[in-house]
Amino acid sequence: MPNKYLYLFFKDLQFRALCIFSIAGLAGCLLLTRLCIREDMELRDLKQKQLMVADIPWLQSQILQKHKSGEDLFLNGIILSQKHPMAIINHAFYKVGDVIEGKVVKSITARHVNICNVETPDKCITLQFQE
Repeated sequence: MPNKYLYLFFKDLQFRALCIFSIAGLAGCLLLTRLCIREDMELRDLKQKQLMVADIPWLQSQILQKHKSGEDLFLNGIILSQKHPMAIINHAFYKVGDVIEGKVVKSITARHVNICNVETPDKCITLQFQE
């Protein structure tokens, strides 16, 4: 008898069931661990995206200041993405290349948005968060 566990596996029904349930339990634990890690990564991504969007009370005060100062374009928020960063300007979403009030969105970064006139591309303005 070279291996007593192998002999028990083939001869003892309870031992065989114990082995199968142990393997199934281990596989279940590995699957749950993988799901938890994936969910944790998704939560981290969500938290990072939430940090990229402006804080709402601060944003509301900035909107009121912009309206009082008479500026026609104001930056509500920035959503960064590797493929399609977006800017929230006057409560609407814009990506690079979009036209807003005769101006083209040229670039979007974490802190500011560059917008240039359609007729005179050398005249640009920068919308940015003020701290």
